[in-house]
Amino acid sequence: MKIKLLHKKEKEYWREKLLEIRKQILESVKHIIEDENSTDIEVGDEIDFASNTFNKELLFSLNDTDRTLLEDIEIALNKLKSGKFGLCEQCGKKIARTRLLAQPYAKYCIRCKTNMENSH
Repeated sequence: MKIKLLHKKEKEYWREKLLEIRKQILESVKHIIEDENSTDIEVGDEIDFASNTFNKELLFSLNDTDRTLLEDIEIALNKLKSGKFGLCEQCGKKIARTRLLAQPYAKYCIRCKTNMENSH
C-alpha cells in the first residue's frame, strides 16, 4: 500500500538530512581509522598497551553502532523512494515529525518504540 505522505520539497529535505548524517558517520569512522593507523606504537609500558587495546575495542564497538545507523539510514532512504517514509513499521501510523527531526531514520513511532522497550 503506497501512501503519499510527503510533498516533493519535504522528501528532498529528509533525503538531504539522511545523506548528511550518513556523510558525518562515514567521515567520523574514516578519521578514527586514520588516527589509529597513523599512531606509531613503540615498545612501551603496560599502560600504553592497555590504552591501545582500549582504543581498538572502542573502534570495533563504534563500527557496530555506525554500521547499524548506516543500515537504518539506507532503509529510510529506500522508504523515501517507496513512499513509506515516516510510517511506523509496527502499527503503520505516521511517526511524529518531532521524532523524525530528532531521528530521521526512526522505524517506529514513540508509542510502539516505548512498548517494545518495556517488553524487553
